[in-house]
Amino acid sequence: MLTEKQNKEIREHLEKAQNPLFYFDNDPEWNEMHVIAKGNKIEAWLNGSKITEYDGSGVLDDELHQSLDVGQKGHIVFQIHSGDELKIRYKDIYLRKL
Repeated sequence: MLTEKQNKEIREHLEKAQNPLFYFDNDPEWNEMHVIAKGNKIEAWLNGSKITEYDGSGVLDDELHQSLDVGQKGHIVFQIHSGDELKIRYKDIYLRKL
């Protein structure tokens, strides 16, 4: 989970960017998302603009995560909204081991 400071930095970055986001709604356009997860570091890019950068060192590899055998491996999840009727479509998904 991102801290309030990280959320604020992301909002400020998006406000400065020149229209990097668009909403798909019966339009032939798609958002393009790139996620790089290497070790404890995660970067996400949306339509060519970096939207977040996270270093989970000391969090994802702490004693609790190690004891539960989580934080360093797991499932890939595209979107989770329990109880929502949110509809999301994906195409052209590529995974590459770094």
